[in-house]
Amino acid sequence: MGFARRYGVDSNRIVVAGDSAGATLAAAVALKLRDTYLRGPKLKMQVLLYPALQTIDFNTPSYQKNVCDPALDQAYMVSFWLWYAFGSNGTADFSLKDFARNYHTTASAKAKYARYVDWRLLPAKTYTPHHKRNAMRFRCGSTRLWRRVERVFTNPYFSPLLTSTTRGLPRTYIMVMDHDVLKDEGIMFARRLEAGGVKVKLAQCPGTHGLFNLMGMKYAQRELGNIAKYITDYV
Repeated sequence: MGFARRYGVDSNRIVVAGDSAGATLAAAVALKLRDTYLRGPKLKMQVLLYPALQTIDFNTPSYQKNVCDPALDQAYMVSFWLWYAFGSNGTADFSLKDFARNYHTTASAKAKYARYVDWRLLPAKTYTPHHKRNAMRFRCGSTRLWRRVERVFTNPYFSPLLTSTTRGLPRTYIMVMDHDVLKDEGIMFARRLEAGGVKVKLAQCPGTHGLFNLMGMKYAQRELGNIAKYITDYV
């Protein structure tokens, strides 16, 4: 924000945006700016396109439904988080199966963070008794493994869905894809933002993760146009 004037930027009309991992970073930037510049310029908007927002529950209904999705499956998503958290050796130092089973979180950790990663924020039709039963199989976890990852995984600048409050965040556009392991956490974040008094546009779109890697498709172009119009209308 401090460099805005130098480059002729209106510091009251700044937007952060990203897709996939870029959306994770954009959400973290918005949180950091809110927490740092309490009396300074505020972001006008954040645009989060199929964002990755939490590492507590790798068995949300959308993870279960899309566990082997060719665009982004559960194993790849776990690997990406571990690389982000622990560098190039992240996947070598841990068993991916432990994370896929939510073995990395203890029962007490699951209970503590359930208010943030909360299935009750999802539409009732999102999940079935089968999804609940499947998740219940993974209630227990490893205290030893949790101690190794807790400090990083519970940092809201790493896992934005775990922020204790969404108050003070900017107007938000969130896009989620129907066939994406990350769909549910995007919806959860949208509902938490609304509960915190933030104006939110939640766009639920057919298709898979990485829509804007396919800009040759008219559908992708149309959705990008919708996002541009939203930014123009409110910024």
